[in-house]
Amino acid sequence: MPTKSPKKTKLFIEAVPLVDRQVSGVPHALAGVVATLAANKKITDLYEIVLVAPASRMHLLDRWQGLEGCTRKAIPMKFRIMNGLGRRGLLPPMDLLLGSGVYLFGNYFNWPLTRRSKSLTYIHDACFAVFPQYVQPDNMRMLQRNVPRYIRQTDYIVTVSQSSKKEIVEHFDIDNEHVLVAYNGVDTSLYKQYPTKEVVKVRKKYGLNDQPYILFVGNIEPRKNLERLVKAMEHVPKQYALMMVGSDGWLNDKVFAAIDKLNKAGHKIIKPRTYVPDEDVVRLMSGSTALALPSLHEGFGMPALEAIVSKTVAVVGDIPPLHEVVADAGIFCDPNSIESIAEALNKAVNLTPAQRDKLVAKGYEHGRQFTWERGIAQLTDTLLMLRGKQ
Repeated sequence: MPTKSPKKTKLFIEAVPLVDRQVSGVPHALAGVVATLAANKKITDLYEIVLVAPASRMHLLDRWQGLEGCTRKAIPMKFRIMNGLGRRGLLPPMDLLLGSGVYLFGNYFNWPLTRRSKSLTYIHDACFAVFPQYVQPDNMRMLQRNVPRYIRQTDYIVTVSQSSKKEIVEHFDIDNEHVLVAYNGVDTSLYKQYPTKEVVKVRKKYGLNDQPYILFVGNIEPRKNLERLVKAMEHVPKQYALMMVGSDGWLNDKVFAAIDKLNKAGHKIIKPRTYVPDEDVVRLMSGSTALALPSLHEGFGMPALEAIVSKTVAVVGDIPPLHEVVADAGIFCDPNSIESIAEALNKAVNLTPAQRDKLVAKGYEHGRQFTWERGIAQLTDTLLMLRGKQ
């Protein structure tokens, strides 16, 4: 007689980040995790993957590739009510509403569960705890107030680098084995070198034309250190523009003031006021002389990884997570020093062709190791272990 397949456990993935109308780094990362789990036969033989999102936004899941085989289930309350109850610690156990299983929460927040279910919760970085001055004040207060409770009511924390794990373990006094590291992966079919005619078209679209440029990708927020980056451009030859892609973020008045000052002095700093789609970002990355990410704090530093697999030189802040991401294939600077940032940028623009080829080859070899399958291996193993205990 044929062996009867075991009944699948439900793996509920709280997919609210995937239906955000403004797509940023966290939704991209969560989509990569879910698509990788959905393509893993060991997981899908044992789990039914269920994406949980507000009914009114469920259609936005269609924009992500690799999620087509996942079941979808609406959160059984209005999104606004869920957020309000969650911030006050008044949510009922989620598994009483959706059923028992294993729950994966992708962005700091989680629901309480009964003892019949297990959960894993992503904390992408601990900036709100270790450098609160870099975080939008309302968000910082919300995270400081609620994250300790979210940690208490989950079985495992998932974070995206060893550096971030160290901060979380030390700051929240968590057992080391209860914090998993799941490195982000990168899509090398998307981040790559593009044909010149495609790069020329996107250059023209954003007013760069034939001018060489340095690229920044990310929100304008204090930890990205953009005031110093813009001021450092004063010491880089004027032939190089700075192209800044990302949302306006918060606490940004000094950054925009510095941009205005340099533009009036004859430099060219471009900050598009409209959303720059991914298909343009990858071509801007391919055509740039260098990526600049002189961050004061990161959980991971995804643009740096995207740069090195695009065979673009990465100028990055000398902080632990960026050493994990680019190893010895980046040009490092002291993020607290305008002079050091300028020196690193000038080093990048003055590389000889041979030096550039050597550095980008080293970066590409290192960066292409960051596959989603390898990156989330510890998360996958933990899910398989939890299924064995069901």
